Amino acid sequence: MIAATQRSIKRDREVRHVSNRVDLSLNKRNVSSVCDGDRRLQNIQATLNGLGIVRSADQILFHESFTQACMPHIYGKDWASHSVRVMRERGIKKINFE
Repeated sequence: MIAATQRSIKRDREVRHVSNRVDLSLNKRNVSSVCDGDRRLQNIQATLNGLGIVRSADQILFHESFTQACMPHIYGKDWASHSVRVMRERGIKKINFE
């Protein structure tokens, strides 16, 4: 009973936690950073991989390069707040639009 009460108190404290800007920007509370752009990108990749055909190495390279160049459009309004994370996760140093 005491352990359950302690867990309840701890949970209540976590719910009331107000993050500061630094914690939010660093995602210190491990909040899911999935946004609409992430979902769009997953859908694009699922579509390309689920076409039922085997793509050549050149086709895969083209699709990856084209997708990378379109990242700001895929993420739309989310790009400004997620660009650093997306580029880091995908190993992108610079986006080439041509």
